[in-house]
Amino acid sequence: MVVGHSKSGKLLGYTKITSFKATRSVQANLSFQLEGDDVVRDGHAELKIYLMCDSYIGCDLQENIKIRVASAQT
Repeated sequence: MVVGHSKSGKLLGYTKITSFKATRSVQANLSFQLEGDDVVRDGHAELKIYLMCDSYIGCDLQENIKIRVASAQT
């Protein structure tokens, strides 16, 4: 699973799911940091999530996602 910002071409984070079973849903944790005005605008980021399968042809997916971004706590 990969998350990226397609307009800027930035790869933000990725994780590999190794214990996948034939179910309707899979849970995975993915952490990434958003920086820059080209990615975050008005407290939101429009990103793209890519799901890539290395076992079956035609199972790759890509979806647009919009997330609300909270400011970092120091």
